[in-house]
Amino acid sequence: MVTEASSSGPGAVGRLRSPYLWAGNSGTQYLGLVVWCPLRLCSVEPGGCLSAAGRIIEPLTSRCSKFRFKPLSDKIQQQRLLDIAEKENVKISNEGIAYLVKVSRGDLRKVITFFQSTTRLTGGKEVTEKVITDIAGVIPAETIDKIFAACQSGSFDKLEAVVKSLINEGHAAAQLVNQVYDAIVENDNLSDKQKSIMTEKLAEADKGLADDADEYLQLISLCATVMQQLTQNC
Repeated sequence: MVTEASSSGPGAVGRLRSPYLWAGNSGTQYLGLVVWCPLRLCSVEPGGCLSAAGRIIEPLTSRCSKFRFKPLSDKIQQQRLLDIAEKENVKISNEGIAYLVKVSRGDLRKVITFFQSTTRLTGGKEVTEKVITDIAGVIPAETIDKIFAACQSGSFDKLEAVVKSLINEGHAAAQLVNQVYDAIVENDNLSDKQKSIMTEKLAEADKGLADDADEYLQLISLCATVMQQLTQNC
């Protein structure tokens, strides 16, 4: 259902002209989580926005001045989550807290929101990494491994099949770019030259996605570059 939000009543500060789409977290068991995203983020197909993994809207930015903040350290975030877990009697392991911090990428607002959502869904049970993965829109590690395996195979047909499967499963291309970047940086088997070429292509793909480029074409182009670097003789 598409609805246009407005604030045109008495004392209103103006009208919100951008239509927004209310969408359930489709494709998972957590249909109770309702999110909204700008309609422009949707693809041509009606299900495009429903499968978007940008489940948490990014912080608002001032139009007058730009403020840049460094990510909070893992220690600060973990301590905050431990305090919340103790006061709210939430069952979560230290590994679970560390994973929450990892997927939040230094954003305390985001990690607390993830923590709240996972706690509500588990209903008093222990918060697990699987639930956190589903809530945060993180692509499973097994899927990332499949992408690199397809790249190492040297077969474009296999690579294309994996990319199409990734899109059909509703994973966000921007999330894939982030996780592929982490995998490349942490891979000690790659040379500095290979990493530089791959990360440069990652930057191009990220820019393309930010400019509303086609996700399939961006991912195919990115993975083709990764395949070229993994299969060549260094």
